Amino acid sequence: MKNKVSIIGGGASGVMSAIIAAREGSDVTLFEKNDRILKKLLRTGNGRCNFSNVSIKADDYVTSGRDKRWHKAALDMFTHDDTVKFFENIGVLCSVEEGRCYPRSGQAAAVVDMLRFELVKQNVNIVTNCRIDAVKKSSTGFKIMTETGEKHSGSVIVATGSPASLPGGEYTNFGFLNEFRHTVVPYFPVLVQLTAENEFLKALSGQKAHARLTAYDSRNHMLSEKTGELLFTDYGISGIVTMSLSVAAAGLKRYKVSVNFVPEYSPSELYAMLAARRSSLGHLCAEDFLTGIISKRIASAVIKKSGSEKLTTPVSELSDTQIKAIAAHLCSFELNITGTNGIKNAQVCTGGISTDEVDKNTMESKLCPGLYFAGEALDIAGDCGGYNLQWAWSSGFAAGKSAGGKHENNNKSQ
Repeated sequence: MKNKVSIIGGGASGVMSAIIAAREGSDVTLFEKNDRILKKLLRTGNGRCNFSNVSIKADDYVTSGRDKRWHKAALDMFTHDDTVKFFENIGVLCSVEEGRCYPRSGQAAAVVDMLRFELVKQNVNIVTNCRIDAVKKSSTGFKIMTETGEKHSGSVIVATGSPASLPGGEYTNFGFLNEFRHTVVPYFPVLVQLTAENEFLKALSGQKAHARLTAYDSRNHMLSEKTGELLFTDYGISGIVTMSLSVAAAGLKRYKVSVNFVPEYSPSELYAMLAARRSSLGHLCAEDFLTGIISKRIASAVIKKSGSEKLTTPVSELSDTQIKAIAAHLCSFELNITGTNGIKNAQVCTGGISTDEVDKNTMESKLCPGLYFAGEALDIAGDCGGYNLQWAWSSGFAAGKSAGGKHENNNKSQ
């Protein structure tokens, strides 16, 4: 008799789990509460589906578990290269832009379609519009209590995702797993806009800059450093570089971010350049001193923060002390981070099932054999740029391979 595997959640990790478990020879059923599977995947990469990254490393992920590199085993088992080959084999060719992997068609819908076709090919039974009320252990495996009745399965893979990008209240709190007493780490939004305090925020709202951002905790220890496009808003900061920075600071309610608007210059090089600029542009007013280096509104904020309140002051009259102050604030324009823009605006969350209670090689529960977890259901979050989808594929592969292959072990023991 075929091993039966039930997968709860039709997102990226759930679908990968289903495909792999079916390829292992198991009878697979995929349960999804929405009217269709892979709805979130359609929105990833601005509708283009940034499904992996050529630079995947374990250090690009965070977890609150004791083993900070717990996720490395799955990432090594199913790598970026394996992901590209998997998608090529189901008909999706890869295009790489600055390390980010997209389908060559540039359409997330194409990835969704080809995954659906593979599910059909592997005879996966897909049940949509189905809420799971409870999962209970039985003598033969598990009983899955649904709105339409009781289902039976040898193994269960939980791939229910996280509350990221969903309106409040539409996510699981794992109440249907209460019987197994797993530790659920509270959710915290990452890959999200940050709220901040700075006297110039409203004046800077809408301004963009290529900058290096460095986050420091309350003890002034560096948390992370990222370079990319920064967007100022009236509430704080946004942009890819901000979202990437937010991962390392997950769980912190207050910390400091230093913005370097000219990361290509060392402080001494910058001072020398500005001193030379004072000589050659002495006929200008202070408000135009940094024109051509950064945007005018950012320049005004930097000059005012440096103590030069009168923007009409001739550049030739700026003192060495003022030039040094301007250089310092160009290199380190500080923002006090007060929080995030909320879970519904986040691309990903930390939190979920504690990794301390899950086998890192198989994704199987240490508390209940036959119960597995994958994707964002686990307390793992990665950087911006395909890292979190790679985690979905890698963890889904590990869970599907182990759960789907159970019957082979059973057969050998008989």
